Amino acid sequence: MTNEVISIWKAETGRNIPMFQISPITSAEMDGNVRKLGEGVVTMAINNPVALQAQINARLLEIDTKKWLETQVLALEATPIKRSKKISINA
Repeated sequence: MTNEVISIWKAETGRNIPMFQISPITSAEMDGNVRKLGEGVVTMAINNPVALQAQINARLLEIDTKKWLETQVLALEATPIKRSKKISINA
């Protein structure tokens, strides 16, 4: 039923945003076997919360490389960076 709800929501809203299903994996025996909620849902098996951001970035890069690169460039441009002259020290 989740797949049907997602399909109808995408059709009615006209939005096509990535959807992630994050499943905690606690042991090697689970082997990352995660049952998908739907066709358009990206599954991720994560055993460490620290890895969450890196996994999402990797999946977004796979899904839409151009959009990911545009977002990264915009984020870099928005970052306040102070440029200063490099000082060389001869020691």
